Amino acid sequence: MDNRLTTLAASINEGISKLNAYLSECNLPCPSFEPSGSQYDHFNSDAEGIAVGILDATQELHDLVRNPRDLPFDHHFTLIPVHDVITNFGVARKVPLDGDISYADLAAATGVERGALTRLLRYGIVSRIFQEKRPGFVSHSAYTKLWVEDKGTESLNAMIRDDIFPGRNYIADALEKWPGADEPHQTAFQLAEKSSQPTFFHQLAQTPGRAERFANSMSYFSRFENIAEDYPWEDLRSGTLVESGGSQGHTAFKIAEKHPALKIVVQDMPEVIAFAKTKEGRQVSFMEHDFFKEQPVKGADAYMIRWCLHAWSDKYAARILQALLPAMKEGTKVLVVEAVTPPFGSIPHTLQCRLCEYDTSMLMLGSAK
Repeated sequence: MDNRLTTLAASINEGISKLNAYLSECNLPCPSFEPSGSQYDHFNSDAEGIAVGILDATQELHDLVRNPRDLPFDHHFTLIPVHDVITNFGVARKVPLDGDISYADLAAATGVERGALTRLLRYGIVSRIFQEKRPGFVSHSAYTKLWVEDKGTESLNAMIRDDIFPGRNYIADALEKWPGADEPHQTAFQLAEKSSQPTFFHQLAQTPGRAERFANSMSYFSRFENIAEDYPWEDLRSGTLVESGGSQGHTAFKIAEKHPALKIVVQDMPEVIAFAKTKEGRQVSFMEHDFFKEQPVKGADAYMIRWCLHAWSDKYAARILQALLPAMKEGTKVLVVEAVTPPFGSIPHTLQCRLCEYDTSMLMLGSAK
């Protein structure tokens, strides 16, 4: 059976050998990222063809080994119209999970003119959004299948499109207007939304379903952690754990499954808690709470703040922690779960790009980091 990874690797090696031979023949240095490092102005049509072949193979290799859940972070803003059409017209759910559908039938099902729908979806297909295995018919890719089967991925796509991308056009304007960049109501997001709300989260709460979508999208990020196994919860025995900003309890239920004697209180904004559901046999309860205010659950054995502090500037992160102090007893633990950014340039380029993407989004949404 053909191993596509091996085939692509061989194609890349062959292309690089040909390109190196051309550079040597023309006495050109190897391309680099230095200002004088580009040799492409000196390429003839043969060399350009070799370079395109290398780029095609490396892009396909990249797309194959990348987790399809991560595809939204690699998309250029010009793909927003494709995402808009897929989301607004429910395209992903109208394509069979097993099999395909013609553009004509899909146009009839969505009410979108066939030619326009075809052009937009083909733009998505070249970016691994859907597939066209036979002419004129659309089938799912690994990525679009997740839109149907995974609520977190579907919600994340919509959040990136509606909540993240619009604000990026206002980052420079926000920094010019508010150079301090440390207040959650003085942000690019606020300018894009023309909002007078105190924070990004309050603005989401103004639109029905938007806060719920944000909470659902957070389940996407829970896959990056393994808290239920990575901390000695058995040390708490049958004590009480309070998770501030715990959304709909994605992590709490994982912990409760492994440690059923532990009592867990999940706290979040009313708009988020409204959609939370308890599970039979699990001691997980939900409570509305603003974590800038004094912690109402007194004497818990541990307070956990997971993936929250990064959404606030330093002075606000300090206030969140300070609000726990009056509730703590001797021996209480405060557990902070966050991604720690390593020194710039010390990790693989792909990971560095992703961290910079997250960091810029935090600046745009809440003057955070």
